[in-house]
Amino acid sequence: MKQILIFYPFIDAFGGIERNIISFISSIDKRNIDYKIICFRNKVDWKKYNNNKAIKIKVLGGKNFIDRVIKLKKYYKKAN
Repeated sequence: MKQILIFYPFIDAFGGIERNIISFISSIDKRNIDYKIICFRNKVDWKKYNNNKAIKIKVLGGKNFIDRVIKLKKYYKKAN
């Protein structure tokens, strides 16, 4: 089964883009398409804004730019 990876590097607050992501996720969930949000940092409680439904999110972390690029590349290779 294919999976949609949504890359959004730094999630520090909830706003317009995050609302769009939730709308997109709701739409693909109805079609039974798997997804995952990939980020380096997440400070948002997504359940609070998504009717208490869990959001599939993977926080990669990373200390600096190079470390983040390496982690993202490894995760992408593993996912495909």
